[in-house]
Amino acid sequence: NQIPIGRTRALHVDPSIISCVYHITPNWKKESGGELRIHEDGEEPVTVKYVPNRLVIFDASIPHMVDIGKLVRYTLHVPFAIQEAGEKNG
Repeated sequence: NQIPIGRTRALHVDPSIISCVYHITPNWKKESGGELRIHEDGEEPVTVKYVPNRLVIFDASIPHMVDIGKLVRYTLHVPFAIQEAGEKNG
């Protein structure tokens, strides 16, 4: 995934069970912004700072968003779904 400078990713849920987001941008600084915000029911959002080489794993059904960044923000997003025994891929 790539989020351009000055852009955000609006509040959403992912169509999977678990989301894994790996932070790739090597020159990211604390002041660059681009935090991941996870919004649990009625709670204050949990803020996850963008740190290069960090892997964030969370429940994909929980609403989340990405704040505006001052650099191009690159991540590798891997969604996981759990297949029941005996189910066929389709």
